Amino acid sequence: MKLIATIRSPYKQKFGIPRQFGIIEGVHSRLEFEHNYGDEDALVGLSEFSHLWVVFQFHQSLREEWKSTVKPPRLGGQQKVGVWASRAPFRPNGIGLSVGKIVAIQCQSEGYDRTCIILSGLDILDNTPVFDIKPYLPYADAIDGAVGGFAKEQPETEFLVEFMPLADEQASSKSKQFDVDIKSVIRDILSYEIRPAHQRTTSGKVHRIRLYDFDIKYRYQDAVVIVDALW
Repeated sequence: MKLIATIRSPYKQKFGIPRQFGIIEGVHSRLEFEHNYGDEDALVGLSEFSHLWVVFQFHQSLREEWKSTVKPPRLGGQQKVGVWASRAPFRPNGIGLSVGKIVAIQCQSEGYDRTCIILSGLDILDNTPVFDIKPYLPYADAIDGAVGGFAKEQPETEFLVEFMPLADEQASSKSKQFDVDIKSVIRDILSYEIRPAHQRTTSGKVHRIRLYDFDIKYRYQDAVVIVDALW
């Protein structure tokens, strides 16, 4: 398959990426076309759609061998299901699907370095290769009566997120730098259970995830996540 674009997103590591697309709408990613696929003629009509399917590769999860069963985080990382009954990244071809809301289309002819699409709500790692995009069709892609197996509903938030004074000050500074409400983004990420199953009983342990160009230092205290610092 041919590489048509690359995703530039604030998610710099697999740990902390939303489990599914659309859960965190406040984060914007850039789909940057390779120069030979950024022809403006190929984008004619796309602005009439609100959302876009993105076909990508789990480039950091590629393996020579694959396993027929996986342990989905939605089942607590303890129960096995068949890989075809999951959206796990460890697959024979490592192909993933995501949906993003089209925020803007920027063309090279308008003075940008390259043609790109700004999307919100993606659950894709930074520098991810993209093989195809397709417009989302509500009448065809949203199926009435569809059943979601072990993931019937969107997961509920589990934690209250609180910021220590230093983290609050640092988040305000980062919000100005990136023109996004960093506190809201961090709160949206950490309000869900993102820890691997084996770490979910380690209350008080300091955790770190990377977002944009900084690390987030935080810890769990029962049903509260305390953000100590950003650096």
